[in-house]
Amino acid sequence: MSDFKSIALEKKNFENALLQNDKKMQSIFAGMHEGLALYEVVFHNNGLPSDYIILEVNPAFEKITGLSSKNIIGKRSCEVFKTEKPLFLEVFAKVALTAEPVQFETFSETLGKYFSISVFSPNNYQFATLVRDNTTQKRTEESMHLLEKMDSLSVLAGGIAHDFNNLLGGMFGYIDIAREYIGQKQIVKAENALEKAVTAFHRAKALTLQLLTFAKKGTLLKKKMQIASIVTDTAHFALSGSNVKLTIDIAVDLLPCEVDAMQISQVIDNVIINARQAMPDGGEITLSARNFNGQVPLPLVAGPYVVISIADNGPGIPYENIDKIFEPFFTTKKRGSGLGLASAYTIINKHGGLITVDSQPGSGSTFLIFLPAVSNAFPLVEASADIPHGSGRVLVLDDEEYIRDIVSHLLGRLGYTPVLTSHGEEAVTAFKKAKAARNPFSCAMFDLTIPGAMGGKDALQHILKIDPGFFAIASSGYSEDPIMVKPCDYGFKASIQKPFSKPDLANVLHTVIQSKASVVTKKRPLQKKKQPVPKALARKRKI
Repeated sequence: MSDFKSIALEKKNFENALLQNDKKMQSIFAGMHEGLALYEVVFHNNGLPSDYIILEVNPAFEKITGLSSKNIIGKRSCEVFKTEKPLFLEVFAKVALTAEPVQFETFSETLGKYFSISVFSPNNYQFATLVRDNTTQKRTEESMHLLEKMDSLSVLAGGIAHDFNNLLGGMFGYIDIAREYIGQKQIVKAENALEKAVTAFHRAKALTLQLLTFAKKGTLLKKKMQIASIVTDTAHFALSGSNVKLTIDIAVDLLPCEVDAMQISQVIDNVIINARQAMPDGGEITLSARNFNGQVPLPLVAGPYVVISIADNGPGIPYENIDKIFEPFFTTKKRGSGLGLASAYTIINKHGGLITVDSQPGSGSTFLIFLPAVSNAFPLVEASADIPHGSGRVLVLDDEEYIRDIVSHLLGRLGYTPVLTSHGEEAVTAFKKAKAARNPFSCAMFDLTIPGAMGGKDALQHILKIDPGFFAIASSGYSEDPIMVKPCDYGFKASIQKPFSKPDLANVLHTVIQSKASVVTKKRPLQKKKQPVPKALARKRKI
């Protein structure tokens, strides 16, 4: 009898312990700061997971999500979270079936909050989520990141302003010198001064392009070409006036590449100048280029490449900096902007290539640039040494008076007759008048962006409705404009990016007008030769 009493007492004590433990667990469950929810996976007839049902949630879950337990317990997730498909079903079902825990972060657009979610399985076909609201932490991190960016931008702005002021000072200075020489009738010296002003201008243009590239708004204008002359000319220019020796070794059978010549020139310029600045007391740079069809470093895909090597015998890069040199704003120079190598990395990446560096302190640095090579089966774009001239009337649209003046002068010098307009409506009117007078334009050059008025794109559409065969060139300072990249998709025949030189303008006009002449020739019907009338038939006609 006593044994039964003892067993009953133990059972009672066990039940009390379970009850106390359950109360303790409920207390922990209710007092947690993290949101805890228990779910059960629902399956299709084919055995695949289709949804999950909410079994239980704690008060913290209700507070974090704003969902009341009374309204969600026993309901499917799609009904609760107002979604067409269950959120994270694949992840949750895998945890419920394998009991392997996972953790991830997510952002809820509905709640406007960041969450860290830990998922585990307490029972078969069930899973639980531990939800932490990370919004405050994320907002703090974003604020700190923004402050760091603002600080970096202030450094960048200072460096860019310094560089631009130097370049503008050079341009104005050389122009003043040229004026003085012209007054003294020393034309040769004036021409030399103006050449140096143009050199400073090209440096300013490259700096602008560098900023666009860094902002990821520098769209590539790629053409298939041999890059040997681009590489060598840029290297010579970057080292002009320095005490650094340049050795060049370019393979004679170098494959062509499809590149944006200006941006590749900028990459070479940045790397060469970086090496030059690392050797203030002089040194040597070896520039080489070879075809490469071996095993390429990741993330490149297999295929033919042109590899450009730029090696210097300078002090090398310290170990602690080697992984940072391609990061934006990183610089060890007092007045550097930290954009040179960062923009070089971006440009090569946009070309589907890769730039790497190998350096040992005290033993110099070697930069390798991998560019995808292309077949020789297609024609190359070769720059002509001669500036082509032409004739005919050219309709010009640009809102800036000084650009209209310069373009008008250049067109006149190239043999063309310019007609200038400042907005799209005026350009369309000029076209209509010329058509009515049977004095058509050979070509047009339209600026795409006209603040507060019709731009070149819309003006061309109006003209093409009247004359679908009209030939026009798109002009803009915004290289990222899709019209500049694919002008033919928008009715234009070509594009020219500002600022442009006289040869740039001459070449694009020559190409477009020549292609127009070719089209006209093809469309012109062949004239049938008059057959001689037989004499007998001629007599009959006279009768």
